[in-house]
Amino acid sequence: MKLFALSISFILLFSVSMPLNNSLMNGISKIATKAIVYILPYEKCNDYWAKTYGDRIYYYVYGNLSEDRDAIDKDFSIISDIYDTVIVIIPADDTQQYFKNLAVVNEIASKNGLRVIYAIFPKSKYGAEDTYLQNGSKMNLLVIQDMQFLASLNATYKVAVWYG
Repeated sequence: MKLFALSISFILLFSVSMPLNNSLMNGISKIATKAIVYILPYEKCNDYWAKTYGDRIYYYVYGNLSEDRDAIDKDFSIISDIYDTVIVIIPADDTQQYFKNLAVVNEIASKNGLRVIYAIFPKSKYGAEDTYLQNGSKMNLLVIQDMQFLASLNATYKVAVWYG
């Protein structure tokens, strides 16, 4: 019995990243989330973002995703053949371009039948990133604003905050 439970646990863990084919595994895969982390469009992936901004997640702040719509759509189309969810790592920010870019991600994810888990890495725009837990701090208010915006998008599945 322990071996059976261990086997089921193993199957559930790996159903997140592997397509499953037999009938038992298909039943399990229908209830499991299959997700992949998405940073940049494949066609745009180069050292520019890391060298210019120090972290590729700033693509969502400084890039113009409307110009990269076709590249993102191509990636999401391929991703949606295997996965049902993309995990998009973003900094906490509040520029109009940032919100426009996240709306583009939402549109393209919806078009391709993907859900989005946003992982907010607060960074330090309005102070130390760990202050997002301090009620009323600038970082706390920024993260709450971002979470409210993300929750309003129809492709958003979940929002998480990670720091450290």
